[in-house]
Amino acid sequence: MAEDIFRSGSLDMPQCPVDSIAPGCIPADRITSGLVILAVIVTALILSTFFRLAPTLFGSVTRKKLTMDLEHNISMARQRNNCALAALLPFILICNRYRLFDPSFMDCFSQEWSIAVTAGVFLLFLLLRYILSCLFRPRAGREISDASAHVSRNYFIMLCVLMTVSLGVLFVFKATDSVCKNIFLCECALFYALSAFRRGHILSQNCSGFSTFLYLCALEIVPLAILIAARVL
Repeated sequence: MAEDIFRSGSLDMPQCPVDSIAPGCIPADRITSGLVILAVIVTALILSTFFRLAPTLFGSVTRKKLTMDLEHNISMARQRNNCALAALLPFILICNRYRLFDPSFMDCFSQEWSIAVTAGVFLLFLLLRYILSCLFRPRAGREISDASAHVSRNYFIMLCVLMTVSLGVLFVFKATDSVCKNIFLCECALFYALSAFRRGHILSQNCSGFSTFLYLCALEIVPLAILIAARVL
């Protein structure tokens, strides 16, 4: 029956390569490779700055005074902000490669667009945190407020360093994508919790425990709950 239907039909196929049909289109692997090269270049340029900040950054995990000292030093605070900005691209590439944010609608996008969507989701997450921080920031004094608002940048830098080192180790041991994904999610959860704890510790100097708790719920739990809900649903 099928032969009777298609006996007189014909299917004309183009005789030129696919690339010549749409010369303006850039393959997804080239886009990803270009972004990886850009991330490597930016990281190399900022590496010396990171090494100068490393003792203060890693020391601030256990010593609150170093966190405050970093905010008081305008030059070091600016260098810290530059390092956090440079860490955005490697973080987004790792999140996209191992699908750390993996809702069902991500399957509708091609590889190059999935990177853009991942970046957009992360930037919206940061924007929501910034809005909530402005709306619910307790009256703790400018010095304490600035230190608590910026402390997450310290932990974000350290998280990106740990994820990069972990990526190299996992590559050497040829870990599966599932194992890599679980390890990166655990690292993100750990540093997110440490950042929230340090933020609360700083605010508790000038704020009541109840005010600090409400602020942390608004700033840390609400955006994270929205992100998890979007990923699950």
